[in-house]
Amino acid sequence: MNKATLKRFEQLLSVISSDFDRRILEDPDFASDMPSNAYVLFQLKMEGPVTAKVTSEVEAFNTWLKDLAERQRDAGQPLYVATLHVTYKPIPRTPPLLVLERFPREFELAHQ
Repeated sequence: MNKATLKRFEQLLSVISSDFDRRILEDPDFASDMPSNAYVLFQLKMEGPVTAKVTSEVEAFNTWLKDLAERQRDAGQPLYVATLHVTYKPIPRTPPLLVLERFPREFELAHQ
């Protein structure tokens, strides 16, 4: 993975984790069953008129996060997958993953 892609993915992860924190603050029941030592694996799902390029980048991002989880997660540590469903609407001349906060989105949380 090149440096530019890594930087985009890190920026996107920052946006997603901030959204997740905000979601928990707004609705403490959302993650009330999740233990404090859980590893949260973020995943992204784009819904709407998504191009092949967007789909490919989302798949690469999700794979990158899964690889990180494999390296960082402790043995026996509970794993929760937080999937961010994004209703995508194309914005001309704007990379779709860098403007994620402009789209309607909602988290789904599942224990693995």
